[in-house]
Amino acid sequence: MKSVLSAAAAAVALACALPAGATVVYQSIPDLSASAAVYALCSTCNFLAPQHQFAGQTFNLGAAATVRSLTLAINRGSNATPITVGIYLNSGGVLANQIYSQSFAGFATDTPGYDGIFFNEKTDIVGLNLGDVALAAGNYVVMFSSAFEFLVPAFDTGTGHGIVDTEADYPLAPGGLLIPINFGANNLDLGVTLSDTAIGGANGGVPEPATWALMIGGFGLAGAALRRRRGVAAAA
Repeated sequence: MKSVLSAAAAAVALACALPAGATVVYQSIPDLSASAAVYALCSTCNFLAPQHQFAGQTFNLGAAATVRSLTLAINRGSNATPITVGIYLNSGGVLANQIYSQSFAGFATDTPGYDGIFFNEKTDIVGLNLGDVALAAGNYVVMFSSAFEFLVPAFDTGTGHGIVDTEADYPLAPGGLLIPINFGANNLDLGVTLSDTAIGGANGGVPEPATWALMIGGFGLAGAALRRRRGVAAAA
């Protein structure tokens, strides 16, 4: 019963993350709920330095497509951690040309997903707007990395397209060897969906110092104007 409720919750979360009419370019796990999380990858834990662990998912496109958003299953508690999303060509299990790279300080959507079994942590389904990423037909890998701890659950789906790169230093660069994620005798997947449609909301970010200064200055001017207006009204 619990697994059924977990699957339903994950399906609802994915439905909320993607707008109506969105076309899924790639999806690793049906409704992000094919099975419970069986393992969690630390991408990237600073205590592993200089050998970081970068988690990713390989995928194939049979035709050209434009990717505009990404949803990802993560362990709750990682949702405030800046992450970098990179899309690379996959050359026989080795990272090749970098097609896209962007760092995010927050998410456009963050929906509680389902219970994980890794230290009883909860899992969220988060969404990111990538912009317009044009991809030709071919083999790719989407990588997730961070200078800080970022836990990504892996799922036992039987397809086994999840990979790690444990030898690269941060930040990740082409040339890294991609190793399939294994748990026992099974290869695993990450909960990843790529869509051709932007999702609702804007990616959260941390305001720069200059932005904070402008905001504070604006509040000050607004307060001064309000006090002046009150003074004029009292005199009248």
